[in-house]
Amino acid sequence: MLTSQQILELIQSGRLVVEPMAAQYQIGACSVDIRVGTQIQRGHSHASIERLNIGESVVIRPGEYLRCITLETLSFPDDVSGIVFLWAGFSRIGLLMTPTRIDPGWRGKLVLNMLNMSINPIRLSIGQRIASFSLFKLEREVLSPYRDFTKYIDYQLDMDIISPELSYDENTDTVFRAYRKGELDSLNLANTELRKKTLFVKEGAKETIKSLLNRVFEERDIQTKGRLLEDLIENLLSQIRGIKTIKKNARLKSEEIDIIVQNNVDDTFWKTLGNPLVVECKNWSSKVGTDEIGNLVVKMNALSPDVKTGILVAVNGISGNSYRDAQLRRREYRQKGIYIVVIERTDLERVAAGKVMSQVIEERYNELYLI
Repeated sequence: MLTSQQILELIQSGRLVVEPMAAQYQIGACSVDIRVGTQIQRGHSHASIERLNIGESVVIRPGEYLRCITLETLSFPDDVSGIVFLWAGFSRIGLLMTPTRIDPGWRGKLVLNMLNMSINPIRLSIGQRIASFSLFKLEREVLSPYRDFTKYIDYQLDMDIISPELSYDENTDTVFRAYRKGELDSLNLANTELRKKTLFVKEGAKETIKSLLNRVFEERDIQTKGRLLEDLIENLLSQIRGIKTIKKNARLKSEEIDIIVQNNVDDTFWKTLGNPLVVECKNWSSKVGTDEIGNLVVKMNALSPDVKTGILVAVNGISGNSYRDAQLRRREYRQKGIYIVVIERTDLERVAAGKVMSQVIEERYNELYLI
């Protein structure tokens, strides 16, 4: 098991990435803290996925099962593995979580599965530290790591660690873990800095987006509707620093791809998506079905075996749920390492209202783990 000093050395060398690293005390004596992310799910229903903001909270009722995506994106060396454990304070009051193994070479986020076995509701705040992972050095690199990626991060960390305590709210009869002083501010700052690194907003871009979006929704001609949607998505993606359109309406041997983009975003999350990315736009009046999910994967494979993420812009969504139709097909592909990120009309409206496109894509990608 690695000590705090060894963990720091891995981070400072870029071999281990924990992003965003918002607080100095996230590194313990032999572990690294991870936080509750912005997507949570009650039970196993895709319809129960909730998107929350940092600082908001979710209550796990007695006997309730809840899953959440970690806020942090991780990148592990090929000769280091890890095990994730729930913070002991929560375990003592009856919150259970199955320990999770992190394989060597892993790059991505983690899904935490929790069950409230206590008699009291337990409140979790988005962005709070809920679990830790310990790291183990292997004798040699594994033959088949999850990923092959390194990135240099220069973090100046110290060991001024203060152990937080659980609190009880008499008004709501819930047990919760409070933020430390300044913790929420530092977390928001870390996320803001991370967003600045990837976001590039052109002058007049907001007005252009609103104009294109209105035309996308108002246009009656089918071919023009599709072209306008492609123009809108290309515009939005161009505002992500490191994204570049390689080809629009690219003709392969037997398929045509709406947009192929090069993904050179200098960000751990975006590197998990792979390069290039395939984008398909469906400005349909109905939901997109299972056949189109399969067709998109065929196009991805035809372009390159290295393509693992497709972005499907389906204005009116896709059919089914985790157990049938298009959602089921998407879940099956995810289990094979192929990720189909679905962007809907509500997402485009959020972007037009000021939401950052890169955040919308990350949120939708996170939800893939919950279907």
